[in-house]
Amino acid sequence: MRTWETAGWVAGLHPFSESDWVATLYTEARGKVQAIAKGARRSHRRFGGRLDLLNRCLFRLVEKETTSLLRIEEADLLASYQGMKGDLDRLLGGMQMLETACLLAPEGESQQAVSAVLEEGFSRIEDGTLPLDRVPGALMKIVSLEGYHPEFGHCLDCGRVPRREDRPWGLIAARGGVRCPSCGIDGESVAPADLLFFAACGAGRGEGAGHSLAELSGLPPPTPGAIDVVQKYVRALAGKEIRSAGLRWTG
Repeated sequence: MRTWETAGWVAGLHPFSESDWVATLYTEARGKVQAIAKGARRSHRRFGGRLDLLNRCLFRLVEKETTSLLRIEEADLLASYQGMKGDLDRLLGGMQMLETACLLAPEGESQQAVSAVLEEGFSRIEDGTLPLDRVPGALMKIVSLEGYHPEFGHCLDCGRVPRREDRPWGLIAARGGVRCPSCGIDGESVAPADLLFFAACGAGRGEGAGHSLAELSGLPPPTPGAIDVVQKYVRALAGKEIRSAGLRWTG
């Protein structure tokens, strides 16, 4: 057996037995992992409320050679984001960030950069300095940090740069980019305002590119359809939906 510590978030809980939970964790050290929480269903005192969804904790995890399922030995609460959880719209933004990270994280690899975006993003959603209509920009930063670089700043075929007054462009998710109206739209339509927003966020330019989360509020806002662009692109990459992206905040 080996014991190790890592900070991370509770991304999901599933019953394992009458007394145990299996938790899906997004960790700084290894990305998404599954870990059993012994006795957590039977006794609230075992972990208290520390394993609530979206909580950030310092986990002490036990690893056995005979199984890939880890065991949660301890969980020390680092942040519970009560302000975010107390507002359904803010909660939705946090769920979308964490779910996107879980869908794209390679197994067993350090996730320091994405974890830093999650930590800052959750804090800014909670205190209101990351407007909810800018959350798609945070999602696209996570996509880029996970190693995927969609080319939304120019047409895949002719290289033309989108302009705000253009007619809708076409999303070619399988090719990781877009096509301008002149080259023909054979994918789903995307508003030029959203392409300009994502390009400013750093989509297609790799780690550290584009505006920081603190600067997203100063960008011209995307349209309400921006979250659908992220959803379609992530679905093409992971083969799964960002389930929380199917919901909508109220304003």
